[in-house]
Amino acid sequence: DVVYEVYGKLVQRKAGEIEIAGFNPSAEEADEGTDEAVESGVDVVLNHRLQETYAFNDKKSYTLYLKDYMKKLVAKLEEKAPDQVEVFKTNMNKVMKDILSRFKELQFFT
Repeated sequence: DVVYEVYGKLVQRKAGEIEIAGFNPSAEEADEGTDEAVESGVDVVLNHRLQETYAFNDKKSYTLYLKDYMKKLVAKLEEKAPDQVEVFKTNMNKVMKDILSRFKELQFFT
C-alpha cells in the first residue's frame, strides 16, 4: 500500500533498442550484420531511459529526504484520505527499515 517494487533483469542489446513484451524484432526486420554498439544494464532502466542519480550519498541524506517527503505525503493524505494516514505511517516505517538495511546495495534512478 506504500511503494511499488519492480523487478528487472540484466540484459545486453544494441544501443538505443527498446524491447516490448510480445514484440519480436527479429521477425520484423532482417539483421543487417552491422557492428553496432552494445549496451548492457537492467531492462527497466534501459527501456525507460532512466539515469542514475547520486543524490543520496549515504543513509543520513536519504533518511532526511524521505522524512521531509513523508511529511508532505501525510499532509496530503490528511486532506484527501484521513482514514489512510495511520496505514501509510505503519507501512512506510516497515519499508524504510527494509530500504535502509540494504542501502549500500541500492541504486537510484530518475
